[in-house]
Amino acid sequence: MKNIDTITDDLQTMFDFGVSSPDPQNVERFLTDVKESVLRSIGETTSGPSNLRMSNLGRKDRQLWYDIRRGRTGGLQYSTRIKFLMGHIMEALVLFLLKEAGHTVEDEQKTLEVDGVVGHMDARIDGVITDVKTTSRFGFRKFADAETLTSDDPFGYIGQVSAYAHAEGDSRAAFLAINKESGEIGVCTVSGNQMINVPERIAHVKSVLDSDDPPPRCYDPVPDGASGNMALPKACSFCDHRSECWADANGGRGLRGFAYAGGVKYLTHVSREPNVPEV
Repeated sequence: MKNIDTITDDLQTMFDFGVSSPDPQNVERFLTDVKESVLRSIGETTSGPSNLRMSNLGRKDRQLWYDIRRGRTGGLQYSTRIKFLMGHIMEALVLFLLKEAGHTVEDEQKTLEVDGVVGHMDARIDGVITDVKTTSRFGFRKFADAETLTSDDPFGYIGQVSAYAHAEGDSRAAFLAINKESGEIGVCTVSGNQMINVPERIAHVKSVLDSDDPPPRCYDPVPDGASGNMALPKACSFCDHRSECWADANGGRGLRGFAYAGGVKYLTHVSREPNVPEV
């Protein structure tokens, strides 16, 4: 019997034998999803403050405080917007393929609410609340099992699906991860004590957001090799608020960025000048 755990085998079988006549309703839904994703991407702005939603409920307190109290000061780079758009299109494609492979896909973008916090779950696949994520090759490995994800979850994914499950009265949810580099698909289920206490988290976050002062930093600096320099941890490097959050770094000078071959590295303390250009 087909279920969420047989997805990869069922997709392989479908591609091995083909589908002679795709369901017109499935095709129409896929095309509509792609069209709406494109129009939404080019029509929306990413500047300004955001709201507390189920999708950001699991983020670190300080990042969430900055997101909502300060907001984004500038729009996302066009390349980032295109990357997000490609992710939405790929998610729509995979849901279409699952339907054609004989899986049940329901409640797409269903609106949910818990204690005034609203969210939209991606879908319920074979009866399981499922959030679809497009990832890099590195990110894909994090969805190998729930224990790996719960121990290192800087984007708050566990909090997100926990909120969906709580709103629906379910004790189980899943991530369907798509490796955008290889096309591989993986399913990671989350249940029981792997989930967060959603009402407790919402109450805590609301109290944090009521404060005029940001909560403590999400992470501590990390040693940059044996140089004596201290660097931002990787999770902070991708945060929109790193400059304001670390304005007191380097004796009040702020973060200093250095252009290495693998990308810019941000230092909070420079004991020895790196032998690469400063940006």
